[in-house]
Amino acid sequence: MNIEKIEWTEDLATGVILIDEQHQELFARIDKFMTVVQQEKINELQEVIAFLEDYVFLHFDAEEEYMNTTNYPGYSQHQSEHAKFIKSFNEIKHQCDQEGEVDVLVDTIQKYLVDWLINHIQKTDQRFAAFMKNHF
Repeated sequence: MNIEKIEWTEDLATGVILIDEQHQELFARIDKFMTVVQQEKINELQEVIAFLEDYVFLHFDAEEEYMNTTNYPGYSQHQSEHAKFIKSFNEIKHQCDQEGEVDVLVDTIQKYLVDWLINHIQKTDQRFAAFMKNHF
């Protein structure tokens, strides 16, 4: 199993402190997940997955609260992207639970979830951050 290091980089910064801190925490936790799998610490795996699941909801709620309070015009599209991510995450988690295939989960997280997160931050979150900077 080839596990890539997942790292936060400054080009992902939105300039919104809370959102950037949460993004950094997501990257750190995804990287921890990859380390747990690589070291075959299966007893820690469910704990890390549960944290990721909870933290994704917390983070998306925080972003959506910012969007609501600022009357962000792209709110519904942004919220829709969050909903698709949660659905995909739940499908991947379910697949892992059913098949018990850690390799499948790792591969999918690396290829889909991390790529999605980076793309989402670089495009969708950056648009929202620009809106906040220009209007507040």
